[in-house]
Amino acid sequence: MTSHDICRMVKRRIKRAGLPDNLTAHSFRVMVITDLLDQGEDIKGVARLAGHADTRTTALYDRNEKKVTRNLVERIRLNLAPDEKTKTPEATPQKVLQVNLHTQVENNSKWVRGKTRSRQEIEDTILRRFGMVKPDKDGWEYTLSIPYEKEEDLDDIIHDEILGSAHQIADMRNGFVEADIRALDGSERYW
Repeated sequence: MTSHDICRMVKRRIKRAGLPDNLTAHSFRVMVITDLLDQGEDIKGVARLAGHADTRTTALYDRNEKKVTRNLVERIRLNLAPDEKTKTPEATPQKVLQVNLHTQVENNSKWVRGKTRSRQEIEDTILRRFGMVKPDKDGWEYTLSIPYEKEEDLDDIIHDEILGSAHQIADMRNGFVEADIRALDGSERYW
């Protein structure tokens, strides 16, 4: 998963939440870094989290030190605050689709190890969020319940949150994922 993929996912979620269009993934990054510094977190730890090689870069986000950053964060927060002109979108009743997921994690070469850890991490961090049922504890079949509002949301959840995240986890351990997801509602949909 690339930084471009993450920015696209954040943009879709901003739109879905009815937040202002001018918010970006970077806006949230600025807010998180600034809030951590405001809360007194160690600047070296925040720099590591932010991916800054030099703590002087992270210090630019310190609102106590830099008026420019303080103003930027306040402007971002003001954009998040609802005003009387902005109506809250009415909640659409959520649908739930039951799917069957067949997945297999493989190593990139015979000298690489890590598929068991990848599989466990995929189950723990991704599949459990969707009510994972695993009929055979050693098998690769899962039944998931995916809540969604619109069809495009369903596609985003399946492609980004489930498959994309699983691929990223396997890739971090020098592996890859083969997956097939089929709807259990009789519609013959698959991803």
